[in-house]
Amino acid sequence: MGPGWVPRALACAILAAGIVQLGAGVKAAARAIPAFGWRQLIAITLAGAAFAIALPLLGLVAAVIAAMVVAAAAAPPLRPLECLVAALVVAAFSTLLFVKALGLPFKVWPW
Repeated sequence: MGPGWVPRALACAILAAGIVQLGAGVKAAARAIPAFGWRQLIAITLAGAAFAIALPLLGLVAAVIAAMVVAAAAAPPLRPLECLVAALVVAAFSTLLFVKALGLPFKVWPW
């Protein structure tokens, strides 16, 4: 075993896995390609934008809640109460982690 042995072995293993996947794909029956999820793409993009806009203006808690509520539109069965509870839990965890534990200088509240 000399220098470059491990990268070459990893490359060969990845190549072998790719060949196996290719063979499985060719062997499998042709299936219809599902429609592209425009709703999910737009909802997740808008969730990121909502977080980026709300963070400096409204603080971390409101930004996380806004992003989670907007991102919930990506899933078809939208349940507002479950979404709000999950957003509150994630906002509390984000505040504890980033502001308290890591000491990052985020504005937590609008005031």
